[in-house]
Amino acid sequence: MNRATRTDVARLAGISTAVVSYVIKGDRWRMSTGRRERALAGMRELGYQPNAIARSLSSTRTNTTGMIVPNVGNACFAELTVAVEYAAIERGLLVILGNASKLRFRENCYVTNFTGQRVR
Repeated sequence: MNRATRTDVARLAGISTAVVSYVIKGDRWRMSTGRRERALAGMRELGYQPNAIARSLSSTRTNTTGMIVPNVGNACFAELTVAVEYAAIERGLLVILGNASKLRFRENCYVTNFTGQRVR
């Protein structure tokens, strides 16, 4: 089964793909309430989910934050990780956890990979 696209939503709702984009971005001022509601209804009906990868290409943001801990088995770091995760979820962010296992090369590997993936 193929993922629904912006074009699919626009066709179903009888609106332009630009209106669908404005709804996704939260730009309420660019459209009438009726068009916005039709777009939202089309998204629900098709199970549309915005493509986070495509969005990150144009915005240079991934809404992903990374956390590298020396040892995830340590109770202190485990509690900290849970607290960071809760705070991130409240802000609409995804957390990727790196467990360095007290090894500098693993920490450096995570830093390199996080940077390449635009993880902050």
